[in-house]
Amino acid sequence: MRGTLDRLRLDMLKQEAEALAQRQQWHQAAEKYRQAQQQDPDDVWLTYRYAQALRQPAAAAGRRLFRTLAQRQPDNPQQAYAYGLYLSASDRDRQALAQLDTLPRARWNDDIRQLAQRLRLQATLDHAEQLRSGGDEAAAVAYLKRQPAATRIDLTLADWALANGDYQSALADYRRVRAREPHNPDARLGEIEAYVAQGDLPAARQRLQDAAPEQDASLNSRRREANAWRAVGERQKAGEIFSRLKTAAAQEENGQSKALIYRDAARLEREQRQPGLARQDYQQAMVAGGIAPAAPQSNDDYTLLTRNTPGDDWLRRGIRADAADLYRQQDVNLTLDHDYWGSSGTGGVSDYQAHDTMLQADLPLYDGRAFLRTDTVQLSAGRFSTRDGKSYETFGTCHDVGCSGDERQKTRGTSVAAGWQNDRWQADIGTTPMGFEVVDWVGGLAYSGDWRHIGWTLGASRRPISSSLLAFGGTRDPHTGKTWAAYAPPASA
Repeated sequence: MRGTLDRLRLDMLKQEAEALAQRQQWHQAAEKYRQAQQQDPDDVWLTYRYAQALRQPAAAAGRRLFRTLAQRQPDNPQQAYAYGLYLSASDRDRQALAQLDTLPRARWNDDIRQLAQRLRLQATLDHAEQLRSGGDEAAAVAYLKRQPAATRIDLTLADWALANGDYQSALADYRRVRAREPHNPDARLGEIEAYVAQGDLPAARQRLQDAAPEQDASLNSRRREANAWRAVGERQKAGEIFSRLKTAAAQEENGQSKALIYRDAARLEREQRQPGLARQDYQQAMVAGGIAPAAPQSNDDYTLLTRNTPGDDWLRRGIRADAADLYRQQDVNLTLDHDYWGSSGTGGVSDYQAHDTMLQADLPLYDGRAFLRTDTVQLSAGRFSTRDGKSYETFGTCHDVGCSGDERQKTRGTSVAAGWQNDRWQADIGTTPMGFEVVDWVGGLAYSGDWRHIGWTLGASRRPISSSLLAFGGTRDPHTGKTWAAYAPPASA
């Protein structure tokens, strides 16, 4: 009777501990596991789960537990496997292999052999990545190609080719994996991403539509799929996937996978004109990526977290840059500035001085930035030299008949302009300064795109030439009173 009650109590403690671990209440879970382990200290998998719970706040305690178990059961294959699995989950692959090697090979089971194979393959990939990070990618590729055939090696080579823009090699490697493993999610997504990168969006869309949804796909695979739908223009479908991903990620531990989900969701939300939601997700990405222990509660805290620090990795730098760009896009700025330019020359004709006082307001509009601007411009070309009260400069009819009055050539005016731009479009319209002898409309329109990974911009504009008073503001002949010049030539690109 007592034995039955003890087993029931042990089962209850295990269930309570597992429920607490599922909710990531590690301290309470560890306490329940401790009580259960005291009742059954030789249960290998109970020790494994207890050590996993301890690993969250105190890794050393988890290692002590396993060392004690290993001393008591040195010849137990399950003990060796569980201890190796625990060490590998703690990013200590070398120690995990060493622990497996404490057990004679004759006693290895299939689980141990598979774990050892995975750990050795990871060591191979780590060495290749070190070569590549050190700048010797050719040696890294050659090293991997000398290894026995393995799916992860083929996928790594394909990923490197994709990163280098060698899309045909990447596609060939991904297809090689799919020929062996038709349902391999990394090969399928890699092939789709290669089509997207080389600009073949119809092929990418077709592959996405052909694939059946994978119920057990990892969060990272589902994130990549959402990004692929976004790349082919299916933003609504991508948004639905990200919405489910964020719900699932909220239950995960902080780390790269979780941070990437929030970062990519925020990028999509910016495109969908949801800046408030994008900011919330960038804040969650900051927490998941280890930038901050908690989401910032004020603008000052938020902007402080957008600044790079020396210890940042590529992910943290990217999150900070994206978050800063969103803040700038949503910020309202008022700028007052003054500029001066000029050149020496003939008085009244080319002894040029220009002063420009600019007031500009920048503000968010749709998925881009708009501006309103005024420029108050003062121009002077100096003073004509005179002889007997008249000027005979090469200026209008003055050279022939002589001109009197208006010896000092100057003008003043104020222009107005408005414009808007986003990642693709850029447009503005305005006037040359009103108050000049000649006032004209100016502006421009441009569109940017890409074709097979090559960026291009097509634009047309009409801008004033501001290198002289005559070209910029126009002038008046002192003798006839006629005005001329002020040239704003059209341009295209």
